Amino acid sequence: MENLNDLFVSYPLILQKYQAGQVLTKEEIISLFSKVKMREVTAFYLDLQARLQTYAKAYYDEGNSNLADWDYDFAYRILETLSETFSTLKLYSTLTENVGAVEPAINSQPEQLSFFTDTPSAEPTPKQIKSNKVKSNETEANKASKSSLFPKEAHAVKLESLQDLFSQVELFSALDNMRADLVSKGISADEVNNLGFSVEEKIDGLSLAALYEHGKLTRALTRGNGLVGDNVTANALMIRNLPAKIDCPLDLLEIRGEVYMPKAAFQKLNEDLYTDLIDKGVDPELASSKLFANARNACVGSLKQKDAKVTYARNLQIFVFNWQRASEIVTNSHVDTLHEMQNYGLPVIASKQLYKTNADIYAACQAILARRESLSYGIDGAVIKLDNLAYRKLLGSTAKTPRWSYAYKFPPEQVKTKLLDIKVQVGRSGKLTPLAIVEAAEVQGSTIRKASLHNFDYLSKLDLRIGDTVCLHKAGDIIPEITAYVKELRPEDAKVYQAPSLCPVCQSKLFTKGQDVFCPNFNCPQQILLRFAYFTSKEAMNIANLGEKTLAQFIDAGFLHALPDLYRLHDHYAEIAKLKGFATVNSLNEQGEVELRVPKFDEIWRSIEHSKQNTASQLLTALGLPELGVTMARKLSKHFKNPMAFFNSSEEELLALPDVGPTIAQIWSEIFMSANFRDLISEFKDLGLKMLDENFVSQAAKSNKLDSTDSNFNLLLEQCYIDAKGNFNKEIQKAKFWLDKKFVCTGTFQKIKRSDLVRLLTSLGAQVQATVNKQTNYLIVGEKAGSKLQKAEKLGISCLSEADFWQIFAK
Repeated sequence: MENLNDLFVSYPLILQKYQAGQVLTKEEIISLFSKVKMREVTAFYLDLQARLQTYAKAYYDEGNSNLADWDYDFAYRILETLSETFSTLKLYSTLTENVGAVEPAINSQPEQLSFFTDTPSAEPTPKQIKSNKVKSNETEANKASKSSLFPKEAHAVKLESLQDLFSQVELFSALDNMRADLVSKGISADEVNNLGFSVEEKIDGLSLAALYEHGKLTRALTRGNGLVGDNVTANALMIRNLPAKIDCPLDLLEIRGEVYMPKAAFQKLNEDLYTDLIDKGVDPELASSKLFANARNACVGSLKQKDAKVTYARNLQIFVFNWQRASEIVTNSHVDTLHEMQNYGLPVIASKQLYKTNADIYAACQAILARRESLSYGIDGAVIKLDNLAYRKLLGSTAKTPRWSYAYKFPPEQVKTKLLDIKVQVGRSGKLTPLAIVEAAEVQGSTIRKASLHNFDYLSKLDLRIGDTVCLHKAGDIIPEITAYVKELRPEDAKVYQAPSLCPVCQSKLFTKGQDVFCPNFNCPQQILLRFAYFTSKEAMNIANLGEKTLAQFIDAGFLHALPDLYRLHDHYAEIAKLKGFATVNSLNEQGEVELRVPKFDEIWRSIEHSKQNTASQLLTALGLPELGVTMARKLSKHFKNPMAFFNSSEEELLALPDVGPTIAQIWSEIFMSANFRDLISEFKDLGLKMLDENFVSQAAKSNKLDSTDSNFNLLLEQCYIDAKGNFNKEIQKAKFWLDKKFVCTGTFQKIKRSDLVRLLTSLGAQVQATVNKQTNYLIVGEKAGSKLQKAEKLGISCLSEADFWQIFAK
C-alpha cells in the first residue's frame, strides 16, 4: 500500500495532519493555499489529481486498494476544496465531477435509460434492462484486469457515491443545509424539523446492484463507474447469504448492498495462502508480500474470479442497504423498505431507528464507532440518510453525490500495544528512518509488528521509551505509525532511546539536514542494494525475478558495484552457478555437447536483456534523481522531440516546463551537465540500452495506424521509426511481417546461437514453438536439421534456410 508523504512534504501543516491521522478543515486548506502562488497551486492540484485518478481507477476497475481509504478521503478533500476555491482549477478538473473510476467503460450512455436517484421506480422495464448490453471501450492495456473478465452493462439506477464528512461541525452544517434546502423548496419548517434520518454502518467492501425478477436473482452488477458495472451474476450467486430466490410478490425488485469478507474469513484466507506458498518453497518474506493487503482487496479479488467455486470458498457475505427500484412503489420510507426486504429473506443492514435532531444523529454515529472493534466485519464510517423517499427525489443530486445522504468518516482505527525496540533503516538516498518494533497487534484486519516513526525529530517529540505502551493507527503509511505513548502505563524500567551517531550499516559518521539524518557514504552497502532494487523495480526498468535477496547475493559476491554492472552479469555466469539457490542442470547445446545451465539466472538474464528495449523515461526514473519520479520522467520525455534531448537540456529549458520550479531545474541541470552523468548515459548506450521515445507509440495509437498494442511490437516499431528517421509507413509494414507469426527453429546456425535466435524472434513479436504443427508458419532450418524438417515438408510448411532468414530480416 502506498502513501502521499512525498506530495505533501512541501506543506508542513498538511503533512503533519496527514501523518497524525487528523482532519484538515476546509478553512485550513483555503488559508494555506491562498498564500501560495497560483502556478504552484495549479501544479500541486494537477499532481494530486493525477495520483488520485490512478488510485480511483485501481479501486473501482481492478479492486486494488493501493491507497488506504482514509488517505484517499484526506487527499480528495484537499482537491475538492481547491477546485471550489480557485475557479481556474475547474478547467483542469476531471476527478471531482466523476462518480467512480475516472474513465467510463462505455462509448455512450444508452438513450432509452434514465438514471434516477435511489428512489423506487417502476421504470425502466426488465425487457429494457435486459436488452441494454453495453459495449466496452477497453484498451488492450487493461484487458488483463479482473474487471475486463466480465461483460459491462448499464445500471438502471445510477450508483452514486456519498459526500464525506469528517467532524461534528461538518455533519451539523450539512444536515442544517439539507433542511434549509427543503424549506426553500416549499416544505414547512415544522415538517422539515420533524423529519427522520437513518444512521447505518458504512461497510468496507464492494458495492453490488442485484436484480430480482419474480423472486429470482437474474442479474448482479458491480458499481463500476456508477453508470456501468461488471456483470458478476454467476459469482454473486456464490455469496453465502445472498439468496438466489426470495419470497417477493413484486415482478421486479433491484436492491443495492455491500459485499464484504468477514475478518475471520480474511485472516484464514491469508493464513492458507501463506501456508501454501511456504509448502511450495517460497521464501517467507516473499510469501508475506503475496498476501492480500486488506479484507476489501480480498473481497474484490474473490468476487471477480473466473471460477465461481473459488468465490464460494472465500465465504463472502453481503449487507443490503438500499431499495433501488421496483415494479411497484410500496412505501415512502427508507426504513420501511429495509423491513420489506428483510421480510423477503434478504440480509439487510441494521437500521430500524430514526433520529431527528443533529445531536441524536451524531450520538448514533458515535455509538457505531464505539462498537467498531467488536464487529466481525470492517467498517470505515456511518451513513446518514433522509428517510422520506419523496423528499429525496425533491432534493436530487449533484453531479456526483446525492443531497439527501452523507458519509460520516471515522478516524483511523487505533490500538494499544507494547514498544519492544527501535531499529534504524537506511534508505536509497542515505536517509535514516527509525522504525518501531512492537508486540503483535491486530489493526484493521492486519497483524502489525512494525510501525513508522518518520524521523528522529518526530521520535524525540513523542518522548518514546522502549517498554512503553503506545498508540498505533493506520493513516499515511504502508505500515501504521505511533502517535503517542500511554503515560499512566510507562514502566519504571522503560529504556531511553539513544539516536545513532554512526551509520548502522557502514559506520560512517552521520550528518543532519533539516529534520532528517543521512549517511554520507555513497558506497554504503544498504544504499547500493536499494539503488539496484529501485532500478530493477516495476515502475523503473521492470526487471523481473531480481529481488533484494538475489541482488544482495550479487553485490556480496562482487558482481555489482555501479548500475551498469547489471548488464554485465552474464560475464559471471560460472561464478553465479556456484551461489546458493542457483541450481544447475546439464543440457545439450547445438553441437550436441553437454553444457552447464543455470535456469534461474537464465530467466533473470532474459529479463535484463529485454529491459534494453525500455524507453528513455524508464531509465530516467530508474536513476532515482531528486524529485524525478515516473510521472515527471514521462512529462520530460514527451516534452522533448528526441528521446535523449532532455539529458542535454539547459536550466532555462527545464524551467520552462510546467510543474518545474527554479530549485529543481537547477539541480537537474547540474546533474545532466555533469561529466559523471554523461559518462553513465554513454555507458548504458554502449551496453545496448535503446532509450526509446514513447511519443511515437502514443501518436501512432491515436491515429489508429496500429492494430496491435503488444509491447514487443510497439518497441520494434519505435526503433524502426527512429532508425528510418520517420519513414513510418515503410517501417510499420516491415514490422507487421513478424507479428504473431509462428516459427520453429531446428539445427545449428553459423551467425547466431539458437537460443539467441529464439530471443530475437520473440523481440520482433513472433511466437516461437517447440514443435512443428499445422499452425506453424515457418521452419528456420540450420545445419544437421532433424525430424522437424521432414514433418514440416509433410505438412507443407514454408522452410527458411539461415540465409533466407537473414535476407528477410534485412528487408
